[in-house]
Amino acid sequence: MRKNFGILFVIAALLSSVFTACVSAKTVSAPGDSIIQLVTIPKADIDNTNNKGCEIRFFLRQPASISVELIDAYDNHVRTLVQKRKCNKGTMSLSWDGKDDDKNYVPVGAYIPIINAVCADGKRYIYDPRETTGWKPVATSKPIYDKKTGYVDFRTEKPAYVRIRIGHQKGPMYLTLVDWETKLSGKHHIPWDGMDASGKINLSSKPLNFIIQAMSFPENTLYVTKSPTTQIKRKKSTTFKLKPVFESVKKSDYQQQVSLNSYLYRKSKGPSPRFKVELPEAKNSEEGISVISRECPLKIVIDERDVGWLANEHFEMLMFIDDVYYTEEEEGYSPIVWPWDTTELEDGVHLVTIMIQSFKDRIGSHSLQVRVQNEPNSEMESKLNCSVNEK
Repeated sequence: MRKNFGILFVIAALLSSVFTACVSAKTVSAPGDSIIQLVTIPKADIDNTNNKGCEIRFFLRQPASISVELIDAYDNHVRTLVQKRKCNKGTMSLSWDGKDDDKNYVPVGAYIPIINAVCADGKRYIYDPRETTGWKPVATSKPIYDKKTGYVDFRTEKPAYVRIRIGHQKGPMYLTLVDWETKLSGKHHIPWDGMDASGKINLSSKPLNFIIQAMSFPENTLYVTKSPTTQIKRKKSTTFKLKPVFESVKKSDYQQQVSLNSYLYRKSKGPSPRFKVELPEAKNSEEGISVISRECPLKIVIDERDVGWLANEHFEMLMFIDDVYYTEEEEGYSPIVWPWDTTELEDGVHLVTIMIQSFKDRIGSHSLQVRVQNEPNSEMESKLNCSVNEK
C-alpha cells in the first residue's frame, strides 16, 4: 500500500505560489445599486503611540440611518463608531482614534470598516469590503529557519493573512507554525524550537519543507502599525456576517469569485484537528518509548471539540512510518482502530506520524516514537534456552 507521497508537497507548493501585488488606492465603490458609494480611507496606516487616528469617508446617495462598525481580521467586534445616526444625502466623514469600545488602544493588526445604511422605506444596504475585494495571493519570500537563533524569517510585500506549515520534503506535514495570522508588510521573525506539534519530536535535522500562503486583506482595511497594547479579548461580531453569496447584491463574475474565495479561506482559518494516538497493547520501555510487536492495533481518537466540524467537512487519515507513506483511510471517523502488522518493519525505533486533513484544508498531525521488538531479546533467549535444557 506504500506510495510516494511527495506529490502532497507539489500540490501544496502550487496552491501556495504567490504573485507580487502593491499597496494602492483606498477607495472602493460599493455595488452599483447601493446608496453607499466612494468609501475612502485617506490614510490607512495608524500609529497608536502618537495618538493620531484616521478618517473614513463615504458618500450617501440618499438620506439614511447609518451604523458603522470596525471588526478585526478574525471577525471580532472592535468598535462601534456610530449607531443609527440619521444622515442626509452627501459626503460623510468619521474619525477613529485607534481605540475599541472600552477606550483601549487596539493592538497592532488589521481592522475592517463595515457600513450599514437603512433608508426611510426600510431597505437596508451594507458596505462590506470582504464581499468583493481582497483575498488575492500576496508575494512573500521563502521562509528560512536559523537553528542558531531559533527563528523562521520571511518577508511579506504587503499586509496579509499568513499561514506557514512545516513538513518533510517527501512525507507528512508536522505542524502549522503560523495559522492565518495577521502580518503587516516587511520582515517577520517567528520563534520555533524545532519540535513537532506534540513538542516531543525534534525535526531540525530532517529535510524540511516550509509552505507559506499569504492572502491580501480587503480594500479599505485599516492597519495599526504601532501600539502600546499587545492583546485584548474580543467578542465575535453578530451584526454583520459574511456569506458565500449575497443574493441581494448583483455582482460580476470576478466579484462572485472573490466572495467565494473569501468564504473558503475564512472557513479554513479554524483550528487544526486535535486528536490522540493510542497503542492499547504496547508496553513502555525504560526510555519511555512504546514497545510493540507482531499485530499491534493503533487507535486514533479525535478531540470532542473537533468531532462535529470535522464530520461536517469530511476528512481523511494518513499514516507515515519513518516519514514514508504507509496507509490511509479516505473517509475518516472516530474512534478508528488500524490493525498494524509490525513484522514488515525491522526491529528498532521507528517514527510514526498520523495526519488528519479535512476537505477544507485543515491539517492536524501527531508523531510518536515506537520500538518494534519482534525478535526475542538476549534475556528472553537465555530463559527459553534454560527452559529447554531443563526439559
